[in-house]
Amino acid sequence: VSTRPFFLHELAGRRAVSLYLQEADDVWTQEFPPPISWFGRYVLEPRWLRRLGGARLVSISASTSIGLERRGLSAEAVVPPGCDPPGDFELRTMGGPPRLAFLGRVVRTKRPGDALKAFKLVRERYPDAGFDVIGTGYLKQELETLSHPGVTFHGFVPGEEKDRILRSVDILLVPGTR
Repeated sequence: VSTRPFFLHELAGRRAVSLYLQEADDVWTQEFPPPISWFGRYVLEPRWLRRLGGARLVSISASTSIGLERRGLSAEAVVPPGCDPPGDFELRTMGGPPRLAFLGRVVRTKRPGDALKAFKLVRERYPDAGFDVIGTGYLKQELETLSHPGVTFHGFVPGEEKDRILRSVDILLVPGTR
């Protein structure tokens, strides 16, 4: 469940487990104009969550579990997300200018503009620093026009190319709303 549940538990009963990623809360106001944002945050999402009352829920963090509890729901377990690094992954040894990256949808809730602002601060101290922006979204074109030296916008990048870029960075910036 990432914002909108699919209610599989209503068909499969207790055999279904819902992995709960996040409440939308303020995402509604960042991604939708009023009155849609108000309706989503204060009417639609609470209704969706009430319908999860009979579901077996697993959350991805303690804070997500607390959010569920505020809504009268209880997670049976917390399972943090993760991934396996590529088989040939090696930590990069610092020696040259720092490289940073943003990986994700280029939309308000992922806050790529904040990542660019952070990079600008890094660039003031390390003039040769580089920043890779990997992803697409409705803010990409606007951010490209506001960009500064050292920033490379890649757009969508296939798996192997993405792994190559990520191997070259020192810091991955993830400033999202949630």
